[in-house]
Amino acid sequence: MRFRQLPFALQAYISAQVVLLALLVGGLAEYTQPITNWWLTAALLFFTVVFSTWKVELTVFEGRMTLSFAVVCLALLQGEVSSAVMCAVLGAYVGSVASPAKTGWKVGMLRPPLYRIVFNLANCGLSCGVSVLLYQGVANLAPGADRSMATVLGVTAFTGMYFLLNTLGVSLAIALQQRVGWLYVWQQNFLWTAPGFFASASAAVGIHVAYSQMEAWALIFLPPIYVIYYSYRLYMDRLHLFADKVKQDLTHIEELNRLNQAVIASLATAIDAKDSHTCSHINRVQIYAVQLAKAAGLSGPDLQAISTGALVHDIGKLGIPDHILSKPGKLTPEEFRRIQSHVAIGAEILSPVPFPFPVVDVVLTHHERWDGLGYPRGMKGEDIPMGGRIISIVDMFDALTSNRPYRRAMTQEEALRIIQDGANKQFDPKLVDLFMKVLPEATCEVERMEEEQRSQAAESNKGGEPSSALIQIGQAAAEMAAVCDVAHSLAEQETIDGVVRVIVDRALSLLPADTAVLYLKTPGEPGLTAVAVDGKYREKLEGMTIEVGEGVAGWVAENQQPRVNVSATLDIARRFKPEETMELSAATAVPLVHGPDNLGVLAVYTMAYSVLSAHHLHVLNILAEHAASAIQNLRRVERNQELAFADPLTGLANSRCLVRHLERLMENSQNGLRRSDSQFSVVMLDLDHFKEVNDQLGHLRGDDLLRLVGEKLLEVARGEDVVCRYAGDEFVLLLPGVSRGQAERVAQRVRDAIGGLPAVDGVVKIGASVGVASYPEDGGDGRALIHVADQQMYEDKFERRRGPGGRGSGSAPPLLAGAGSGR
Repeated sequence: MRFRQLPFALQAYISAQVVLLALLVGGLAEYTQPITNWWLTAALLFFTVVFSTWKVELTVFEGRMTLSFAVVCLALLQGEVSSAVMCAVLGAYVGSVASPAKTGWKVGMLRPPLYRIVFNLANCGLSCGVSVLLYQGVANLAPGADRSMATVLGVTAFTGMYFLLNTLGVSLAIALQQRVGWLYVWQQNFLWTAPGFFASASAAVGIHVAYSQMEAWALIFLPPIYVIYYSYRLYMDRLHLFADKVKQDLTHIEELNRLNQAVIASLATAIDAKDSHTCSHINRVQIYAVQLAKAAGLSGPDLQAISTGALVHDIGKLGIPDHILSKPGKLTPEEFRRIQSHVAIGAEILSPVPFPFPVVDVVLTHHERWDGLGYPRGMKGEDIPMGGRIISIVDMFDALTSNRPYRRAMTQEEALRIIQDGANKQFDPKLVDLFMKVLPEATCEVERMEEEQRSQAAESNKGGEPSSALIQIGQAAAEMAAVCDVAHSLAEQETIDGVVRVIVDRALSLLPADTAVLYLKTPGEPGLTAVAVDGKYREKLEGMTIEVGEGVAGWVAENQQPRVNVSATLDIARRFKPEETMELSAATAVPLVHGPDNLGVLAVYTMAYSVLSAHHLHVLNILAEHAASAIQNLRRVERNQELAFADPLTGLANSRCLVRHLERLMENSQNGLRRSDSQFSVVMLDLDHFKEVNDQLGHLRGDDLLRLVGEKLLEVARGEDVVCRYAGDEFVLLLPGVSRGQAERVAQRVRDAIGGLPAVDGVVKIGASVGVASYPEDGGDGRALIHVADQQMYEDKFERRRGPGGRGSGSAPPLLAGAGSGR
């Protein structure tokens, strides 16, 4: 750098130094005596050149003993003031150009810039000249016997002034060039050189005393100074070796600490990657926590404890079951106690680790509250360590602004209102105020971190399978979470319709798809039907049918092999008109197979190609496996229910089914429905002469007759009525919303329908005895109604047996001779 490129203030300062030196030299020339001993001056100048190349480090703080200053002091003590100034200026010049040594600004070379040489000459000359004037003033204060003391005081004053003017002058130049505080530069770089100046002055006084006794022969004491210099340099070299060894040990300890923290941070990151809902949570918490800690004035080990504690604050959740951590609903008291235990578990995990700062305290106290209502110790106010108070704020903020199984993410504004409301209750109010101030900068840093993670993930996903271990951990955890979530959701479904709705809903939430369709094979039909659709074009695709072997879904159903990222056109184009735009481009489908049964296909459609990865295919297969198992189980249940509530001979409802329907009607009536909706009636009938059919024509013909009667009753009944084979040849019609008068008319139609049947094989003529009961007139529960209807049915049968004069005359169908009771 050239002189004109320096800051203007530094240029002015160097120029002022030169001018002041010129003025001072002129003043000294007027008031000092000329050189009297040229041989002594020549010797002093020689030793100045030699000693200017010797630099001895005094301490580990880079203090230096400058032996050439001893020559300057010796010249002054010998009364050669001009020689002293000449030695100072010559020493500055030689020290600048003759050896690579540390200068005031940076490591100098053999040819430094001219302005630097000029400045060093001016600074040393000016320092020496002013110090000479101070020396003369102090040394002349005490005449006679006190002359020795005056000399010592004068040399001390000279040395102190020379040291201050010389080092402060260089410090000011450095400060002007680097635009830093000059006092700071002086304290850090030059304060520790003071011992070197006073040591050199002491050596000069000793030589001066010897010279006063031996005159010129005292100069032989100058060469031994080199021996002193060399011995001291050897000592300092050994000291530096020891210091280097200590420094290496400290560096090794620091490297071990960094390694220890890196291992813990990697494990914490891997644990964090398992949970898709809290992914990168610890990294965000660390950024927020460090920013808040710096704003609170923390540094050094305290800051490092918070930084590390933020990464491992939730490590205790390893001891909490995933189904509790991921539970979408409200936790039970027992589950909440399990969650609370994670801080103690985390502290126990980390206790054996020899952290050089209080990380365990941060982990143990980050759920304590300012008002003392937190856990695990119920600490209050400033008794809670600062690290725990900081983590509690930023942990809550990130939890509120992130998606969780039990709620959606809040906006920053909503989360901040909750944090502010918790000030002086849950959180330290001063830290809450600081957090509001640092949040914008911390948010920017979080966004940069997340952008870097997205870039790394995109790079890792190039070429198929992800190479990032964290991504694979996250995907494995996501697959396990999908298994738990789907299994839990399907366990609550009682119908196939509910199962298929859950599956397509989960397919859209777990996969980057735009539409999900579940196709089922209809029993007895060859094709697939879209029984559940969610996402884009749901209205168009619902109920769509595809033949097995046709399109993507048909091919998968026929071959029972998955297809990934193939064209969706053959599946869904049939639902679009020529003028409509079809945005779904790619299809991924997997078969629904349960044992030997091929049930259907689960397919997802995307608007872009190559969207789904191998991980997504795994998740889709998980959904398909659970869907197939649930559907098959529900179909078995439906078949079992049909067998349990149906009469195997006639296909009508059985007595168990009748009781179930009666209970349901009773519940409706008790729930305050209108009278017309809550009333119902029971029609009970018994076949006349059924025993003769069995005895004369055989039980097979009796079974045929029962099936025929069932068909006739279905013709009489409405769609909402329940027709039941109650027992043997007894049947019941349950008539919802029917009054007693209406039920009597239904009973008459039943008599007519049964009486109109031809004689069985032309041998036995069949009739029906009928009884009616209505709710609530005839009974307050289903059992009472059945009993009343049964009694009336027997009365009807008895009247019919009495013949035309009886009560039932005119209503009973004619019977053939020999007809008797069917019971």
